[in-house]
Amino acid sequence: MQATMNVQLVGTASYNMDNGELNQIFVIVPDPENKNVRGYSVAKMQCARCVFDALPVDASAYPLDVTLTVKNKVSGGKVSQFALTAAIARPAPASKAS
Repeated sequence: MQATMNVQLVGTASYNMDNGELNQIFVIVPDPENKNVRGYSVAKMQCARCVFDALPVDASAYPLDVTLTVKNKVSGGKVSQFALTAAIARPAPASKAS
């Protein structure tokens, strides 16, 4: 089953490992229903190589508001989300330093 998620993407990484390739994205999401979290939760997700390739190289382009298409993957009894696509909605608003 696939779903969509609107998130702020703050970075991405790709590594060549002995047993294959590892592609990841790093996102922040608000979780207003979780009373244990204030502000944003940070999540690391695995992604398809095409997601990594489609994202900007320049760090100053981040964060980005993106819509992810994700699917649930089960491994070792754990459920995780795997990003299949990322559509950039717009650059995220600049944070205000105090």
